[in-house]
Amino acid sequence: MRNIILLCVFLCFGACTTLKSTQKEINSGNYKTAMLDAISKIKKDKNSDKAKSYATLLHTAFRKYKSEINRDIAFLENDSKEIHAEKIYEAYREIKLYQNKIRPLLPLESTENKVLNFHLEDYSDAILKAKTELTDQLFSQALDLIEEKNRYSYREAYHLLKKVERLQPDYSQLKEMQDIAYTNGVSYVLLSTANKTDLILPQKFHQEMLNLDTYHLDDFWTIYHNHRHNQIDYDREVKVEFHRFNFSPERLSEREIPLEREIVDGWRYQKDRRGRYILDGNGDKMKEDNIVLVNGLLLKTVQSKEVQVQANVRFIDLYKNEQIASQELESLFVFENVYAQFQGNAKVLTSDEQLLIRRGFVNFPSNERMLIDAIQDIQMKVKTILKKQS
Repeated sequence: MRNIILLCVFLCFGACTTLKSTQKEINSGNYKTAMLDAISKIKKDKNSDKAKSYATLLHTAFRKYKSEINRDIAFLENDSKEIHAEKIYEAYREIKLYQNKIRPLLPLESTENKVLNFHLEDYSDAILKAKTELTDQLFSQALDLIEEKNRYSYREAYHLLKKVERLQPDYSQLKEMQDIAYTNGVSYVLLSTANKTDLILPQKFHQEMLNLDTYHLDDFWTIYHNHRHNQIDYDREVKVEFHRFNFSPERLSEREIPLEREIVDGWRYQKDRRGRYILDGNGDKMKEDNIVLVNGLLLKTVQSKEVQVQANVRFIDLYKNEQIASQELESLFVFENVYAQFQGNAKVLTSDEQLLIRRGFVNFPSNERMLIDAIQDIQMKVKTILKKQS
């Protein structure tokens, strides 16, 4: 009985605390938070006494919220409809949103069992009017930006026109102005390579270096080309100039590795110190792993060859025909082949060592092949430099 009383006291205290927190939100002017709290509680059981308490709080919060937002709208309209067009539109949409949350709960009764009148209004005409004024204002601002004929003003105009599209997709001349803003807002960049060494580079090297599919550089406002289009005015050129290719000699290093390991080689019957067999609980002889020491000699061979690539990535402003930035690039590609020969008991070998002895000598790659293999690392470094400069 005592536990039941304590539970009832706890539940009542919890309910009072929640009601007080909602009332506190109202007193603090956090009307939207108070409304959302009350609505969520009423939804659980709108006919309960607790729901009536929340309904009373919801009525108070909504009345104060509505009065506040109407004052804000009136102030914004008196101050400047053009400047505050978006705020006015969003304010009307917001009050409609909260009305739509309340409407399915009606009718609601107060703690005095009286039907509460929320005085819900139809804001459709006001929203449509504010929406029209906002779209006209955004479109007008976009046209002013387009008239500035500046790349960044074109981009800003495009973003404003996308807002217009979300509000009114069929707005007059919208698509035409979007095309103008985007076409003039895009930057075109030419990617090229230059060989400043005496080495004759394979054609495939240039082709792969300029393969734009491997860079993934294009973004919404920047388009890269690997060859010049006569009808396009390029903003910048990114030129990768190769200054040095250092090839190492073909190296072959050998190392003898003595191997000695204990391994399990079958089993045997266990014996005690006197040489007698050890029996289990059933009287059967017990078994144990037979550990033996095995050894061998591993002759490990490493083939290696390197190419070091040194280059500069130059950024050129094609309107001013001058370099605006330059960054050094260095890449190292290493060819390596490891294999081994073995003498001794093969049981001493690990799985990795077994793999080595199955491999063998391979022909060293040519300098041309080394350059082609080095391209991936060079491209990654060029991409990193481009991302930092963008």
